[in-house]
Amino acid sequence: MPRDNQRAGESADRNKPPDEGAGSESTYEYDGQNRSTYEHDGQNRKHKPMKVITPGYKYELANFEEDVAELNQCLQFIHKVPVAKDSPNLTTLFDGTTNEEVLRVLIDRLQFLQAKFSCRENVIVITKLEEMLMWLEKRTAERKARGVEGKVVA
Repeated sequence: MPRDNQRAGESADRNKPPDEGAGSESTYEYDGQNRSTYEHDGQNRKHKPMKVITPGYKYELANFEEDVAELNQCLQFIHKVPVAKDSPNLTTLFDGTTNEEVLRVLIDRLQFLQAKFSCRENVIVITKLEEMLMWLEKRTAERKARGVEGKVVA
């Protein structure tokens, strides 16, 4: 019979605490209620993922260890709207960051962690993030070359 935090058909081993001496291994498991259960050094904890405040623009990010809403952090992307009803020109409604800037932060963070705790997975993730950044920058360069950057034009 499955435990409370185990879905039917899942192995009970997946919910087992890490072996002694396993260090700070963490195992995540989505519980279907907008949060993940994870085991960290044998302790069960709940982690709430980000919350969408304004779809596509504003997000509330939960802190990893302290589940206190007042301490959560906000990620705000720039929000532009047409200057007039049928205008292709945009004006900034709310200032914020860009996808590219968030990727640069993630790349820097993982490079920092890789210097301290080197592993193959970090290298792969850094490479994929750099590739994502390259494609976004290529898109921007092509839009600038066509004179449509900052406009409602495909």
